[in-house]
Amino acid sequence: MPTTPPANFSNFAQQPPGQHRELGHYVSTDTTFPTAYLRAVAAIASSDGILNVADFNALNDVASLLNDSALARVVLLEYVEHPLPWKEAFADLHTASAGIEQATAAAAFEAANGLLSIQGTRSREMAKNFADALRHQLRPGELEAFPADEQTLWNKVSLGSVRMLKGRKYADLADLCVRATGDVRLAAAVLEFEQGTLDKAELAQLMSAACARVSQDIAAFNERIADFENNRDTAVGFLDSADELQKQVGQRLAIADARIAFERETFDEDLEEYIHDAGNAFEKEVVDRLNTDEWKRGVVWESIASSTFGKELERRVNRIISRREKSLRLIHEDLRMFQEDMVLSRSTILKRLHHTELAGAAPALRWGTRFKNGAEDATNITLKAGGAAAIGTGAAAYFLGAAVVMPVIAPVAPIVGGALLVAGVFKWMMNPAERKNNEIGHQREMFEKAFRQQLETARQELTAQLDATERQFHEAANRMVQPVILEAQAADRLATLHLKMARKLNDHSQKALAEMLTALPK
Repeated sequence: MPTTPPANFSNFAQQPPGQHRELGHYVSTDTTFPTAYLRAVAAIASSDGILNVADFNALNDVASLLNDSALARVVLLEYVEHPLPWKEAFADLHTASAGIEQATAAAAFEAANGLLSIQGTRSREMAKNFADALRHQLRPGELEAFPADEQTLWNKVSLGSVRMLKGRKYADLADLCVRATGDVRLAAAVLEFEQGTLDKAELAQLMSAACARVSQDIAAFNERIADFENNRDTAVGFLDSADELQKQVGQRLAIADARIAFERETFDEDLEEYIHDAGNAFEKEVVDRLNTDEWKRGVVWESIASSTFGKELERRVNRIISRREKSLRLIHEDLRMFQEDMVLSRSTILKRLHHTELAGAAPALRWGTRFKNGAEDATNITLKAGGAAAIGTGAAAYFLGAAVVMPVIAPVAPIVGGALLVAGVFKWMMNPAERKNNEIGHQREMFEKAFRQQLETARQELTAQLDATERQFHEAANRMVQPVILEAQAADRLATLHLKMARKLNDHSQKALAEMLTALPK
């Protein structure tokens, strides 16, 4: 069952393998904390329907939390262009913020302060709701830095009596000035005019100057957009490099997968071969003993179980397990080097664009490489059959079964062919050598069966280790490659998106400035 990624900025664009392969899919469907945060910030910037340069400048503080990633900017701009209702975006952020550390929440809230402060009379309400969505524990008085309504907007409570006579006209104008220009001082000048401490000519001059500054900001913004368009070739080269990296990583993964598959197959082959060899050795040991000892006596079989054969069996098991442990350690070393290569390759590619400085540490190896069978370790093999076991101190032991002497066969009733069957049984029973050989073969079969069952534990443990290592290879590749792919796609998308935003900003800003000048007191 997949686990929920932690609520922090370090896992930006780093998702389970295969979850997000294309930029559009990531932007529209990712539900992790960084993306939910960016959507919520975009909803704040778009909530009043007016888009201005001040909003874009404030968004820079947010982008800096993610190292000015092109992907972060694309998420922001996509949701500025197609914003979610801010209450919906805040609800999604609250869900994604589960388990967030307060240091992360505080940094996220602080980065959005500039944007929140220019939302006019809605600033305090939005700041409070945004803090709740982030699960940020506000300090006493922290919200007082944000305007609330016309009575507390500019901390001029004494103006209430003046507004009761003149109505809301000038408070609304002050609010419009902030949203159109992002200049709180201009809004304060409007209210000073309302109070009578500033004349109309001075206010008109200040508003005209503010309009000129905003126009200059728009022109400068458009120049930056043109620079992004000129860098389009660089972005295309970045995308080509990312695609090439993905191909190379795919080749490395194919090699790693093939090696792990080889380890699985050869271990199975080695086990079967060793079981057969052990059966041969067992049979030879038994035959040698039974040439001189009475094969029907149980004490003879017990003596065989505690002979040096058991110790040799343990040594051979140790050797086969040790070889696989060494192979597993070598594969883990390959994994470590693979992770380091991924970090270096990603860093080299990301440096091609000045605004992409992603950093990510390779996941640490979190499992041991020792096989554990039974209560001790892999060198203490105990073979069991049924519910009994014969354990030799310091050596592998095996259970030979209880039916040492063949049971008496019940007579067969004389039916058609019965005479031949009875004759065959009697002949076998009258031949001690045949019975002894059959018993040896029977005990070898039981021995190999028990030995195979016990070695199955080692096989399952090795398989689990190889499966985990294979997953780690793919997770490491995904962790390194996916952010590069998404970042490259975002860099390619960013120039086009900036041009669309520039046109939208020009339209919104010009309209807001015109409304502001129209509302200038006559």
